Amino acid sequence: MRRFQLFEFEDLPWLPASLRDSGTDYLRFMWEAGAYRPIVPRLRDALQRTAADQILDLCSGGGGPQVAIYAALERSGCATRITLTDKFPNVTAFAHLRSRTAGG
Repeated sequence: MRRFQLFEFEDLPWLPASLRDSGTDYLRFMWEAGAYRPIVPRLRDALQRTAADQILDLCSGGGGPQVAIYAALERSGCATRITLTDKFPNVTAFAHLRSRTAGG
């Protein structure tokens, strides 16, 4: 199979921050609509098996499903902290997520 070298516009340094943030905000909205649900039980089990209490989210964009995942893990008795990272972070979205999770 031939390899395709693809990219995300949000990862290009010349893209205006307003467009980058709009794209990551849209993705976060779609995740919050419920697409994250199947991963929560597996994530909870992995955290419990490894006795981990932190998640490091690489290439977070606008935070995607993290508020919903954080809340679902808390409801299931699995308290955790999630750290978001990104080459071009949506700082406004990160601050919003922090306020929604009381810093979690």
